[in-house]
Amino acid sequence: MLLKLKENLSEKCNKAILGFFGFAGKFEKNNKFNISVICLACVVLFALAFFMNSMTHLALDDYAYNFIFIEDGGESDEVINTGGRVETVGDIITSMKAHYNTVNGRITLHFIVQLMLLLGKPVFNVFNSAMLVLLVILLYLHCKGTNKRHSAPMFLFMAFAVWSFAPALSYTVWWLDGSINYLWGSVFRLIALLPFRLYYDSGKLSHQALLFLPIQLMCAVAGSTNENMSAAFIGVAFLFVLLYRIKGIKIPAWSVIGILFAIAGYLFMMLAPGVFIRLEMNYQTTLLKYIVIVLSNVVIRLLPFIAAALALAYVLHTLKVKEKPCFALPVIYMLGALAGALIMLFSTFFPERAWFGVVLMAIISVGMLLYQLILRDYAVVRNVVLVGVLCWTVWCGVSYARGAYDAVLVDEKFDKREAYIIEQRELGNYDLVLRGIKTEEERSPHYGLADIGDDPEHYRNRYLAEYYGLNSIVEGENKDY
Repeated sequence: MLLKLKENLSEKCNKAILGFFGFAGKFEKNNKFNISVICLACVVLFALAFFMNSMTHLALDDYAYNFIFIEDGGESDEVINTGGRVETVGDIITSMKAHYNTVNGRITLHFIVQLMLLLGKPVFNVFNSAMLVLLVILLYLHCKGTNKRHSAPMFLFMAFAVWSFAPALSYTVWWLDGSINYLWGSVFRLIALLPFRLYYDSGKLSHQALLFLPIQLMCAVAGSTNENMSAAFIGVAFLFVLLYRIKGIKIPAWSVIGILFAIAGYLFMMLAPGVFIRLEMNYQTTLLKYIVIVLSNVVIRLLPFIAAALALAYVLHTLKVKEKPCFALPVIYMLGALAGALIMLFSTFFPERAWFGVVLMAIISVGMLLYQLILRDYAVVRNVVLVGVLCWTVWCGVSYARGAYDAVLVDEKFDKREAYIIEQRELGNYDLVLRGIKTEEERSPHYGLADIGDDPEHYRNRYLAEYYGLNSIVEGENKDY
């Protein structure tokens, strides 16, 4: 009897395994099936992102960006001088002029920050969720190129890689100001770089005349988004043009002019008077110590990607197939990642969130090699990739659930605090003691986002007080909420 049960169990397991790998075969042979799974994944990703965005409250500089920046009164180390509230697009233009002169040259993205705050957080939640989906799509398209064969496991690999490896998600994906600077900035750069990538595959680009002006506009925007990754974008675009020459394909005019527009955008950003003001303020350690920190972080953060890329390149090289693997493109994107990191040696401050664009370039480099491996149609490769994606799905699901549960708890704390602030303000109390809100859950959207402190003159306390129309706010014990 026991022997028969073992045989039945073994038979069912074998059928399940065969059924799973039979299902896996659909990813190899059925392009429409892959597209359907990718579309479903986009819907799920948008829903998950929208929930996290809805649980994320304004933080840090968000409160200051609700007001018009002004140049009067000088500039201090941390406090931005502001006037009245932003109520029109004209107010934003006035604000960005002062921002350019006193803070930094990233006024393209900070214009969007103030516009989103003007439209309201619910509107931003929708746009930001769509931007995260668009980021994953762009990562996938950069890996796939013009190849007509889709791979749903590859698309999921991109989504899971962002969730697992992109640093400081609370700062770069959920926080309003931070997400526009890093998530949206990365999307703009990848859109601008996509024509360079697609042209390399076939030596032609559909509707070139129609796309000429949009390409130049996106290149100018890409060049003005971020101090380190905009420079890396220019370098990668130049390497693409160099590859065109090596490959013997015509160098299109839009690519050269696009690089010039990107350089113009970069110079416009970097030559802002506000940049030089901030440079004088932000030296935080000795030069030698700073160089050691940056180089050690380059090794820690990029070495795993380089090792994975080398391993995949070795496997591709050893496989006996007619179509030779392409190693030039993965090298370009990895060089872009290295450039984005090493450029920060010329900066005075390298926050964790600045690694976001660097890691995305490294993810593309590895993803390109993995996509080429999937195309080889080896059943072993296909099954290993699918099992890996399945296990990764489970891990990401558990990780997301933990972060989402914590996000709900933190959201309740923010709602209670805000209700208390409004209640006390109506009672005529304009100097409040509030409990700080922090979380230790790494995947929570508020993880690492600094809250108010015990110094009422600290810029975070001042911004929050100004936002709610109070005289002062300080962190402390409060039993009323």
